Order: sequence, then C-alpha cells, then structure tokens
Amino acid sequence: MRVLKLSSVFFISIICSIFIIEFILRLFFLEYSPEYKDIWIPHPVYGSYHTPSRESIYTGYGFKTKISSNSSGFREREFTFKSEGKKRIIFLGDSFTLGAQVSVDKTFPRILEKLLNNDTDVYECFNLAIQGHGTGQQYLILKDYIDILKPDIVILCFFANNDVWDNSYFLNYEYLLQGSKNRPLWKLVDSKGGGYELKLVPYDYDRVIRQRKQTYLTKSLWRKSYIRNFIYDIKYKLLYSFRAKKRLYKGILNNRVYYKDYEQGWDEAWQITKQLILKIRDLTIENKASFIFVSIPDQIELYNDRLKETIEINPYLQTAHLDLDKPINILKPFLTENNINFINLKDYFKKTDRTLYFKYDAHFNEQGHEFVAHIISYYLKNLSIINLKEINKI
Repeated sequence: MRVLKLSSVFFISIICSIFIIEFILRLFFLEYSPEYKDIWIPHPVYGSYHTPSRESIYTGYGFKTKISSNSSGFREREFTFKSEGKKRIIFLGDSFTLGAQVSVDKTFPRILEKLLNNDTDVYECFNLAIQGHGTGQQYLILKDYIDILKPDIVILCFFANNDVWDNSYFLNYEYLLQGSKNRPLWKLVDSKGGGYELKLVPYDYDRVIRQRKQTYLTKSLWRKSYIRNFIYDIKYKLLYSFRAKKRLYKGILNNRVYYKDYEQGWDEAWQITKQLILKIRDLTIENKASFIFVSIPDQIELYNDRLKETIEINPYLQTAHLDLDKPINILKPFLTENNINFINLKDYFKKTDRTLYFKYDAHFNEQGHEFVAHIISYYLKNLSIINLKEINKI
C-alpha cells in the first residue's frame, strides 16, 4: 500500500511538473509555439509548400530564423498586380534559393532587388523557392504563377547534387515504396512520333492526407505542446557538434551525381532534367520574359576538407571514382546548344577565400547570399565575366 501511495504521488508530481513547465513556456516563450514550427505542409500538385499565412521558427545547426509565408504559401510578400514601369524577376529553386537559414532580407533574391533598384523601386524580385523541390516541381509552380506575376526575367537556380535525382521516378522508387517521398515525379515514355517524351507521375495526395489524419489523435497533443519544441531546441544545441557532420553528408542518393560512371537510372534522370529545364525556358519565352540558369555548387566541389569528410562518412563513396566537374560538364554543352544564358557560380566561388556556407548545414550563410546576389547583379548589368579584382570589390 505504501509503495502504491508513493508511486501515485510520484506520478502526480510528474504530471503537475509537466503542466507547470508547459504553462511557463506558453506564458514567456512564444518561440516554442507549435504554430511557429509547422512550416511545410502537403500540396496537392507540388508535393509540399509553406503553410500559408504562417510565421514559423526554423532551427538548424548554427542558426534560428523566422519563416513568414504569404497567403499563397511562399516566403514572400503578398503577390500583387504588376504596376506600369515595374520590372519583375522570379526565382525558382530549392532550399539554397529559399535561404531558410538566414532572415528573408539577407537572402540573395532580396539583396539583388536592393542592388538593382539603387534607391529606386523599379525592380521586384519574387522568391518562389520551396525547400526540397526539384526542377519538375519548380516547373509546375511557374505554370501556376507566371500569368499572375508577369515576370520580365525568370531565374532557375539549380543544385545538381539533388535536383537531378529529385526529378526521377526511377531513382525515387525505393523512397516511394517506403512512403517517404511525397512529390510529383517524372519518367520518360515512348512518344507516338518516335523517341521519348516526359510523363508526369502525380503523387498520392489523398494517401498523404489519410496518413496525417490517422496519426493525428496520437500525435496532436505532443505536436501542440510547447515542451516538445523546447526539447527539440535543446537537442539541436546539445548535438550540434556531435551529429551535425554525420547528418550533413549521409544520404542514399546524395553525391552519386558525381560518379565517373553512372549507375542505372542516372542517364535517364539527366534526360528528364534537361527536358524540364527546356520546358521552363519555353514557358518563360512564351510569356515574353528572359530565362537565366544559375548553377549552384556543393561544398565538396570547392573544399577538399568537405570532400574528405563526405567520403569518410559514406562508405559507398570510399570505393567510388568521383568526377566533381561531371554535372557542369553535362550542363554546359546542353545550355550552350540551346542558347540558354547561364551563370556557373563555381567559377566565381573558386576566386574568393570567403566562407560562403554554414559549416555543417551546407547552405549559404549571409556572406554566401550576398556574394551570389552581387554576381547575378553584375551579370544582369552585362558583366558576364567577373575578374578577380571585381570579385574582391564585392
């Protein structure tokens, strides 16, 4: 009986302590609100997008930022009709372009807008990037918003280390079986006129929503708890140096785009990606806008220490023959042949000793965003070749 009483007292004390901690967090620490954490949700066409009209907190290894989305689900101001005399630039991309690791005013699309305006308000830059999106999803977004925003320039920001396999149904098949890749994908099918054509494979949005509803009752209380987000925040701080490196570089398909000899499915993935790039270009031109392609390098293409760490952490890379120039060597002749204006950021990154990336998150830091904005600004002002002196002035 005594043991039962002690157990009851202990249990009640634990419950009371939890409620007290929850109350204190709700009263004084708004940043731990679950409303601040639910950043991305399923989208019936794109796969995912930002929760519309939501302010969220995004925490990672070495940063903590606010992510505010407009009513359309983008990290942007509300979209408005284009005023006479305005020039608009649309950015398409993934997490590198989104820049969730820095405040919105420090992202390169927003910095570029300031550089181009130079105390005027002629230029408007709209960032339609969503974290984790591939070229196919970016094409679907452009289809929906090009008539609304009426851009003068569309800039596609491409990160080869995941954008190529992000588009391929074949390369993502294992993920699909696991139910862990909820995105529209693409495959090549026989064309009636001979050759191949792209076919969109929509993802099962209804299944995703059913899964979310099935787990809602068991997870809703935990998800709505401030304590949950407080624990996650502490976890990030405690495990920053221990797990960050491992988390950064490990992935089933990451870095395989650099294989000297491709495995099955990669050549097709590149064909799919090229056709999607052409679709974005053609849609842009049809709407009387200019198209620019920007190639974003991975850290391992630039820094030997990052390459060494990546190989150490991923056993499958230790016996692989890598060609870090392979993606750009595939892209350059394709872009040139199709008269596509392009900027290879790697050419410029190699000419500076600045730290442009977060150490373990692998995305641009504030200096990286500023550097990219200046490069694109110079390019748009017809300085397509930037020498080392000009780079150092940035």
